[in-house]
Amino acid sequence: MRPPRAGTDRLPLVIILHPAGGIGSNIVDWEQDLLGLGIATFVVDSFSGRGIVNLLNNRGELGLLAQSEDAYRALALLQKHPRIDSTRVVLMGFSRGGKAALYASLKRWQRMHGPATNAEFAGYIAFYPGCDVTCTVRVTILGHLCRRPRPHKSGCVLAALPYIALYPRLQPG
Repeated sequence: MRPPRAGTDRLPLVIILHPAGGIGSNIVDWEQDLLGLGIATFVVDSFSGRGIVNLLNNRGELGLLAQSEDAYRALALLQKHPRIDSTRVVLMGFSRGGKAALYASLKRWQRMHGPATNAEFAGYIAFYPGCDVTCTVRVTILGHLCRRPRPHKSGCVLAALPYIALYPRLQPG
């Protein structure tokens, strides 16, 4: 966990899930941007501990839901951290990690794979997750309702706000 500054104040946190290529410069850039906004970060490395470098040539090497499960294990751990405000923890993912964030937002998935504590993320942010699921979406940016979501050519709904983010609470459509 990387806090944006030293101190004892409780901070919002974004848990970041990487794409199939692993942790690259885009993840590092987003982490720096969030830290600059005063938001703590935690990058989940779903590959190294499993002996995986990347999934670019074999996406079947790691099940699609593994990153979602990793995210909920990180939430269970970090919600107890004295510097983290457990009511302001958001999950953000990119590509494969974005799809994992979308799955993690599903109530049915949460009942099946979420933490035993019933802890929830305050929001879900997915960048280019692929839109091969039918769903209804409510777009919010770190807890602030976006009243003007717009459809994207991919079929996803994006909010045109600073540090563009997609925070869906998905329900089967």
